[in-house]
Amino acid sequence: MAFPSSANRWVNDELKRHSPNGPQTINEIKFLFAATSLFACIPADATTVLVLGPDLQSNSAYSRTAITTGADAVIFGNLLSGGAGTAQIQIDAAQNAFRLMAATNFLPATIAVDISLAAGVYSANSLTTAASTTLTLDGGGLAKQFWVFNINDSFTMGASSKTVLIGGAANNSIIWNTGGFTSLGADSLLLGTLLSNSYISIGANTSIFGNGASCGGAFSALSSLFLVANSVIGKSGCRGVDNGFRLNNRNEAVFIGSQNEPIPEPQTWVLFLIGVSVVGFAARRKQSIPSVC
Repeated sequence: MAFPSSANRWVNDELKRHSPNGPQTINEIKFLFAATSLFACIPADATTVLVLGPDLQSNSAYSRTAITTGADAVIFGNLLSGGAGTAQIQIDAAQNAFRLMAATNFLPATIAVDISLAAGVYSANSLTTAASTTLTLDGGGLAKQFWVFNINDSFTMGASSKTVLIGGAANNSIIWNTGGFTSLGADSLLLGTLLSNSYISIGANTSIFGNGASCGGAFSALSSLFLVANSVIGKSGCRGVDNGFRLNNRNEAVFIGSQNEPIPEPQTWVLFLIGVSVVGFAARRKQSIPSVC
């Protein structure tokens, strides 16, 4: 598999810096082996640029205008609001990147009964779920599964509705991407990261949180975020939002698997890779390179 050009450049630069005459020592050979194995997990046309940018990674809620919270409403993690800035630009870019993903399934305007959805990219002009509806996201027992819901206009979730994940893993990713407003009814549960072009209204006793260690998050690009009494974004101990998607060379979102942690800086990777134990290295040289994906 071809590496992303940015990964190729970084690996070459690091090898030249540490070993201008080519890899000579065990550590240098280890570095080349580990670095190329790790980057082989990234699709050939993907870059290392996160679709959900740094302002979104470091916050669990954003509003262009204002964030209003009712009695006992809670937002775990940081929140950001007020004025156009880099956060809004990053939301716009993320929404566009997800919209460019090819749809694998199409949803009706109204979901009135409980349904089960396999992983994929779902498209709808608008989406409303009836009260007490359950959307079951079925990962089929596989890791690195994702669900992207691209909704051109509004997204309305009826009271006491919920999304649940079965047969999944902590590195599964769920994105809700709406071109209009989002309204979540009372006593509901939304699993994943919510990007909304217009306002977001979260009903009483309703929660949004991410899969695994992710906070999930709710981000309004152009309008306000309203949390009614006892509503919750995130969960205790959560960190950041989903980062399983990277931009490819066409600015489309490409899924490589959620880490639920920020991507380490290049120098961190160098220290980590060089510190890998040499035990078993000689034996592994005689074997084919194992998959680390």
